[in-house]
This record gives sequence, C-alpha cells and structure tokens, in this order.
Amino acid sequence: LNTKQKTLLHTNSHNCYGPVWSPDGDYIAYNVFDEQKANWSIAVINIADGLPRVITKKQEQCYSPAWSNDSKSVITQDLDDIFVFDLGGNIINKYKVTDVVKGMGLSSTDRVLLSPEGRKMIYSCDVDEPGYDGPPSAAFVYDIDNKTSVRLSPKGYYATGVWLQGGKVLFTGGKIQSMVSNVYVVGLDGKNLKLLFANCSNISAKTQ
Repeated sequence: LNTKQKTLLHTNSHNCYGPVWSPDGDYIAYNVFDEQKANWSIAVINIADGLPRVITKKQEQCYSPAWSNDSKSVITQDLDDIFVFDLGGNIINKYKVTDVVKGMGLSSTDRVLLSPEGRKMIYSCDVDEPGYDGPPSAAFVYDIDNKTSVRLSPKGYYATGVWLQGGKVLFTGGKIQSMVSNVYVVGLDGKNLKLLFANCSNISAKTQ
C-alpha cells in the first residue's frame, strides 16, 4: 500500500484462489489445484523466501484455509472432516464435520476459524430454513471442550464470510428477504449483535 507496487507470487499453479495472510504477516495460505492428482490442496508461501509448499499432502482434498492465532497452524476441511495442519504438513487435530456443524454441512467455500485460545470453532453453513433462493446460511460457534454449539446470527437473517477479531465475530449478512448486505459484529457467546457497517460485504479484518 505504501509503494503501490505489485508482486506476482510464485504459486506453482495457474489454478489457485483464496489467499489468506497469517496473523504475523509471514505467510500466505491458499487453495491450489494439483493437476497431476486432480484434487484441491492447501499451499503456504513463506514471504521470506517466496516458495510455495503444499501442507495437505496427507489428505486427498482440502478447502478453504484459515490460520490459527499464533500463525503456526492452518485449519482446513474436506467436507467430511476438519483438520488442523502444522506448517510441516502434519495433522495435529482432526474433527468430524457431523460432530461440529449444526447445519446442512460444509461446502468447499466454508472456512472454519479457531478462537484465539484454540478451543472454539467459528463457521457459517447452510441451514434447513426458508430462504430467498434456497436455504440461507447462518453463523455458529462450536465449543470443542463442551461439544456444544451456539448460533451467532439470528433466524430470519443470512450470514456468510465469518471473520474473527479478538473475542468478536464479524460476518456479512442481512434479512433474508432483503437485497442489502451489511457487516455485523457479535460476541463469541452469541450476544450483543450489532450492525457494524451498512451496505457492505466481502470483509476482511485483522485478528488482533
């Protein structure tokens, strides 16, 4: 932003998308298509050397990366399971989607976030409710220790694109029958829902 210069990253593939900065600013994780294996993987670029490394080689498919608060691991999913990989490509945690998700399951575009202490998962997914054009999506938080879920977005609203900022969750949403998208903020306990920005969508935010 200061120099207004652009740098083309070496990604090892022309078919890649969804880059996400690590909280410490040292890495970028993204979705990349493996032409030889014909599957989607998660790669990480270390900004110091600019080299991409696939960290999900132990899984056949992985989608939608998100970072842990300490920038030491990446959270991803394959529709059936949620994985936490370290930067060496080792699986350090694994959770069944059916145990975590309180909706109709995850799509390949649904990211799962970890709270700063690593004991809660935040995500959005479709729910079996009336919507404007098919089922709407809703935001949830799952407590790993208690194995309980709390809905963050109210019924009658849709919610997509969750972001975590400290102890609060930001998401794009609005009333189901409305064509207007807004940005809302809510606590991890599902309380104190507030309109943050009107007529906005596709947000990003610092984790701290």
